[in-house]
Amino acid sequence: MFIINHNLDVQVFPPPRPRNLGWLDSFTSAIGAEVDHAKDTITSAIQEGINRGEAALSSILVPDFIHAPETNSVGSIVADSNGCAPFSGGKATNFVMLDFVDVGEGLKAVDYLNGLLS
Repeated sequence: MFIINHNLDVQVFPPPRPRNLGWLDSFTSAIGAEVDHAKDTITSAIQEGINRGEAALSSILVPDFIHAPETNSVGSIVADSNGCAPFSGGKATNFVMLDFVDVGEGLKAVDYLNGLLS
């Protein structure tokens, strides 16, 4: 018995993008030349916080309902199963886990993989 988890996820928030941190330079310049080390530490800490926050947001994934009909098509499911066949001794997948079982052709694809359809 072989199972595949066949789904497509999308990011809730877009990936981080390069930022213009001119405001940060202005802020740290206001600290003064006599505390350059503190200025560098503050600049680094602020940038690290921004990076961590953006990385955390961009890692949130949810199932893609919009593209579920294509993801759950017979062609897509069979192609995924065929890609996994080398890891299962060449045997076809028997069970397919989908995010939206009522969208697309999941049952038809499983029937095909189990030899019930040609």
